[in-house]
Amino acid sequence: MRLQHYIYYGIWPVCFVIRVKNLVFAYLPCNFSPFLMDISVFLFHLVLLLGLPTASIAHIKRSIQTDQSALFALKSQLFHSSNLLRKNWTANVSVCNWIGVTCSSRHHRVVSLNLSCLGLQGSIPPEIGNLSFVNSIDLSGNNFQANLPMLVHLRRLKYISLANNNFGGEVPSGFGSLPNLQALDLSNNSFTGAIPTSLFNASKLESISIMSNQLQGNIPQEIGNLGNLKVLRMANKPAYRAYTTNTFQHLVPANSQFEK
Repeated sequence: MRLQHYIYYGIWPVCFVIRVKNLVFAYLPCNFSPFLMDISVFLFHLVLLLGLPTASIAHIKRSIQTDQSALFALKSQLFHSSNLLRKNWTANVSVCNWIGVTCSSRHHRVVSLNLSCLGLQGSIPPEIGNLSFVNSIDLSGNNFQANLPMLVHLRRLKYISLANNNFGGEVPSGFGSLPNLQALDLSNNSFTGAIPTSLFNASKLESISIMSNQLQGNIPQEIGNLGNLKVLRMANKPAYRAYTTNTFQHLVPANSQFEK
């Protein structure tokens, strides 16, 4: 729907023209009486009520249902979900009122997911990648296992902490495809293999923590491309988890642009 404002200097100057799909829906001559003016104003607001809001509300509903489906997929992968999630994460409760979930007032989409230290056990389903408006994810301090899915669609994600869990497999290369990622914490897990070179394509990274895993190999020279990097934690904490030890073969490359 489009509202156009015209002023003509003829006998019937038209002040407002409302067009819906290129059709004139209503118009208001400027010299109408106050009574007709009131009727016209009423019609104008009626069109707004029946037209644009209906489409917008439908779009919002579809969007929040996408987020709800993604979180229900996560819930289905939990072996022992806490009583809080079992009672609160239901279809009878608005997603934006779920424990650990924060929505934006503007788009009515999930922008933050914080389920830290709830004693959750299970895995992360790929549907989490459908939370396209999320900018913060904190799942630290639980007992999540298995490999991480690719989360390349989380284009707004700035912060993610998966620390103090039991994730395994290789560090997903998709982290490097997140253009707004600033902080990544994978510490105290069981990740194996080498650090993916693609990780350092995330040019806004300011903090990387991968200590106390089972990573090995060389530290890629591409790490020197992260001009915004301020914090890099790769050391081990044997007192916390003795069987997870990174065995990097070389020091941080000398061409790194951040403070060591």
